[in-house]
Amino acid sequence: TSQISTSPPSIILCPTSQASAITPSPTTTSVPDPYGSQLFNPTSSSTRDLLAQVKDSKSGKKCVPLPFLHWNLSSFAKEKYAPLLLNPKSKAIVVVLFLGLLGLSLYGTTMVHDGLYLTDIAPRDTKEYDFIDAQFKYFSFYNMYLVTMDGFDYARSQRLLIQLHNAFNSVRYVVRDSDSKLPRMWFHYF
Repeated sequence: TSQISTSPPSIILCPTSQASAITPSPTTTSVPDPYGSQLFNPTSSSTRDLLAQVKDSKSGKKCVPLPFLHWNLSSFAKEKYAPLLLNPKSKAIVVVLFLGLLGLSLYGTTMVHDGLYLTDIAPRDTKEYDFIDAQFKYFSFYNMYLVTMDGFDYARSQRLLIQLHNAFNSVRYVVRDSDSKLPRMWFHYF
């Protein structure tokens, strides 16, 4: 319900055995608990009184947490990892490993190629993969490009461009159209 409680708050401490039960301070009253914990009800709502009761109750047995519950990354870094890295031998090993990985990475960048092979797309152990692999191995096609340089004058050199194109008729391994002619170049369409 939407009522504000005016009763004093209570603190539950960790369970203790009945033989070593905590004796309550004069300002608290002990309420038996079926689980063996001590329930404290402060008589005033002051934080100072509340903390004083908790300090008074520390004379009894304490709950000892399991060791793995206190492990965290910051304590590991402070107690184990930082001293290891501050060791001069560790520093040398880290620098050598870094330089080795850097060199391997730089070498790997020289092995990267542009584009995507069709064999990378087709699943292995399929007929399609075998066909594409055999096609690239035995029937490779390479596009050829001619690049003009040094301010080539296309307007006055049109005849030279046609002669250059026709010169490829003498090359034996050039793919031809169905009528045994070379494919048309951009100049023909222009």
